[in-house]
Amino acid sequence: MNAILVMCHKDFDQVKRLINRCISNETRIIVHIDKKSNITNGEIEEMASSHGVYLTDERLNGFLDDRSLVDITMLMIDKAHKIEKQENIHFQYYCLLSGQDYLTKHIDDINDRLSQAYPKPIIDCSAYQKNLWIYNKFTRNPFTQSINKWIRFKFKKHNIIWMGFKGVEIFIRKLCQSLSITDYHYFKRKRIDLFGGSAWWILPDIAIDYISKEYNAGKRHWKRLLSSVTPEEVFFQTLVMQSPLANLVDVNPKGTTTQNCKTWAYFFDEDKPPINHPYIFTVKEFDKLVNKDCWFARKFDMSVDSEIFDLLDKHANEYYKNKT
Repeated sequence: MNAILVMCHKDFDQVKRLINRCISNETRIIVHIDKKSNITNGEIEEMASSHGVYLTDERLNGFLDDRSLVDITMLMIDKAHKIEKQENIHFQYYCLLSGQDYLTKHIDDINDRLSQAYPKPIIDCSAYQKNLWIYNKFTRNPFTQSINKWIRFKFKKHNIIWMGFKGVEIFIRKLCQSLSITDYHYFKRKRIDLFGGSAWWILPDIAIDYISKEYNAGKRHWKRLLSSVTPEEVFFQTLVMQSPLANLVDVNPKGTTTQNCKTWAYFFDEDKPPINHPYIFTVKEFDKLVNKDCWFARKFDMSVDSEIFDLLDKHANEYYKNKT
């Protein structure tokens, strides 16, 4: 039995389609609907009425680069634990998805693959090192990070005032680096190795139990990790590498950032200009999707291209039918 955790904030029809593709005898779906979502109460009730689908007991406002996304994930994990007791079942794996993700494989095929993989953590994981994206995440400390967040939320558009405050923040950050009082130096003194990767993962019960215990203990160093830059991309990786299953994690070789999480985020393509967020998949990328070694992918948008969903469903169904 596996738990599918879906973090959504918009597009009810698309989220509903994703949920329907995840339903099986071997899955339960736990959904968190963002507190600021435009999904209506009627749509929420419709979602909750589906067999095997549960909503979290609490709703939070989620923001990118903020601990709120970790807190939302932990809400869904807590709900999954309650479902285990309620139904007298046990989840072997917990799979975290966005509402803009979609399956590239049949859900029964994914469940079969997970039963063979257990208890291996399926997570994108790179060690802290200079000249890699993860390096910049730990160049601040709680003080400079609070300044950075204030600037980001206060001045959403880059203007002269933003540039002035940003210049001050950069100066203070570099001063902290010279004084060895950054997040990196803090964790180094604590002898905690830092790791990062994609925010989307599939983790076994052993890793989830360890993470839940550490999160709920409220230890100061984990609170500091949660206040770092984009904690949803470092918290789970760092804790998994502290867990009893650390030796089973495929850590990316030095200098590489291979996505090992089985959710393909489409960031780079020689035919497209680079952007700061994943491209939206269309029928043009169908061949790439089915030939990629992934089980899920992101992003999808029904308002941009709805045909790609039908193509993926048909391919997944036929592939699994022929496989069995």
